[in-house]
Amino acid sequence: MMPASARSQHQATTSSRGKVVFDKRFITPFLVTTKKVVATMAGIEVAAQKPELVKIRDMVGHIASVMPMATPNVEGHLTMSFMIPTLLELTSKMVMEECTKVDQLVLDTAAELTNMVAGGAKAMLERIDFDFNMTRPVVYQSAHFGDIPYTGKSKIRVPYLISGGAFFIELSFIHK
Repeated sequence: MMPASARSQHQATTSSRGKVVFDKRFITPFLVTTKKVVATMAGIEVAAQKPELVKIRDMVGHIASVMPMATPNVEGHLTMSFMIPTLLELTSKMVMEECTKVDQLVLDTAAELTNMVAGGAKAMLERIDFDFNMTRPVVYQSAHFGDIPYTGKSKIRVPYLISGGAFFIELSFIHK
């Protein structure tokens, strides 16, 4: 639970109930952790590109891994979406063997990367008294993006580029 002083500061810098939360304190830990996870697990240095605000159902990529997250006052999700060549490259680097097609290992890699990014961000957020509950990530292929149970009306999308293409971090949180 957030201390009263942090709660009042948090309320002063974020939106009212039911509104989307775009608080830099929520977003930065995900960006920092993404860079660390990809560097550690795949040996690839990445940098966040320019973030953009998009409609919640505006999806990019071919495969998306979605991690629902919630606090007593805020709920939302982290989505990592990947172009197929990008996810194949990341998986190949992580397992140290060439992956040439989307199979269960590649889908599991999408989920595991999302889980590691969410876990690292959660640890950073706990230091400022935001304690998120998380569940397991769910992986969707593009034909099923319409099934993703999103919260809110918009999200922040941050692209990352590697030699195999692009992947994206998408974040959306709303006040309950």
